[in-house]
Amino acid sequence: MLQPESLIQKFGRELDKITSGCSIGVNGLSVLADGTVYPCRRLPIPIANIREQTIAEIFIENSLLNQFRDFHNLKDCGECNNVTYCRGCRAIAYAVTGSAFAGDPQCFKELISI
Repeated sequence: MLQPESLIQKFGRELDKITSGCSIGVNGLSVLADGTVYPCRRLPIPIANIREQTIAEIFIENSLLNQFRDFHNLKDCGECNNVTYCRGCRAIAYAVTGSAFAGDPQCFKELISI
């Protein structure tokens, strides 16, 4: 019998869809008082301004958010069995490597193998 976690892995991979984990591009944005929009409160990459576009336009059409939605763009994490429900922390990857698409240096799987 498949465990619930195994079902999430199985269907996420089969459907090529993100099922949970990092919320960038999936279910959240951060907006500053001046209208600047960030993909995450911890990721200091401005992607738009709500004074120039609607939240819906930004969320659906922003090219960076669309890149985050495709887990195949995530180095290291994109090949992991857990990527559909984890994706690593894009903000930590950015802080440590300078690329939000790099592998998550605080990955629990990597830390366990040390």
